[in-house]
Amino acid sequence: MALMRLLMIASLPLPLPSLSYKTSRCCCHRSRRLVRSAMPGACQDLSTITPTPRRQSMAQLQRGSVLVGGRELLVRAPPNVNLRPAGAGVADGGAASGAAFLGARAPAASSRHVFSVGNLASGWRWLSLFRFKIWWMIPATGVGAAAVPAETQMLLLEYRSEAGPAAATERGSLYALVLPVLDGGFRASLQGSPEDELQFCFESGDPDVQTMEAVDAVFVNSGDNPFKLLKESIKMLSKIKGTFSHIEDKELIFVFLVKSKHESAEFHGAARALSGGGVYVSDKPGVHDFSVLKKLVLPDGSILRARYAGRPTRDCLFTDPVMDGKRYEHEYRFTFSFATKLFLIAYSLRFVLVVAG
Repeated sequence: MALMRLLMIASLPLPLPSLSYKTSRCCCHRSRRLVRSAMPGACQDLSTITPTPRRQSMAQLQRGSVLVGGRELLVRAPPNVNLRPAGAGVADGGAASGAAFLGARAPAASSRHVFSVGNLASGWRWLSLFRFKIWWMIPATGVGAAAVPAETQMLLLEYRSEAGPAAATERGSLYALVLPVLDGGFRASLQGSPEDELQFCFESGDPDVQTMEAVDAVFVNSGDNPFKLLKESIKMLSKIKGTFSHIEDKELIFVFLVKSKHESAEFHGAARALSGGGVYVSDKPGVHDFSVLKKLVLPDGSILRARYAGRPTRDCLFTDPVMDGKRYEHEYRFTFSFATKLFLIAYSLRFVLVVAG
């Protein structure tokens, strides 16, 4: 039966070609008109399709909401808040295609502005590095914008796709970085408000240096790996701003100073070595404590150092074991002191083995 059907179909006459070029041309124009008339409807349908991953990764400001990674980060942003791509006007703008700068405009010029950028959307928890003294920063963790400390210099946020952090997998996490930066003659810092709004303070420190607008005050970026996000964001900013260099491009790395006559010299020296920073042990030129040096420097003159600076694991980024009230401070100090002693013992054993060999 199938063979007979195929034979019957093959025996049917073919459609006649168009009788003239003019007729076919009219049909062609008609088809073009039909396609053009169908385009608005097609575009309208395409707007409902899920955005591409690249589109989702871009920071966007839509209807008063700041979106990162396709998810709301800030809601109810005031109309004076603006957002522009971080790569705009930069030769290597493609590298920063997902990042953006938050800015705002005030009705009058001033040397100090406090701009609200909206409320923090639900589902986010944050880690803040804030300046509590002129030269010192400490971390703080929490949820909600109201608890963000004043003079916050960095805000790292995490969104979990599952109901609870324990049930969520690492792949289901989204991280956002909100970084206040220098913008011309002004500096920016983050803070929370009692109304649960996230604000940034924009100030020059000089009453004669005034402005009405903050253009590139707050850098915003997102990713699925917090460590990679921070590293790539700093590299982006170094290229965009041109006012600093990433640590990989620096010729001289910061060196810690340890006083050899201090009662905790060995403790501090080992801690600095563990952190990946350089160690200098001396009270004055030509005066050295060789008992300390022998415990920190290997026989060949090298220092056993970590490849990278010490950093918390991903599951500890948004918890503070020192200040959470669940662990005693002396227990934390004892644990760290014990680890330092083990480190010094390892140095001594290696020295003994080298000498004995």
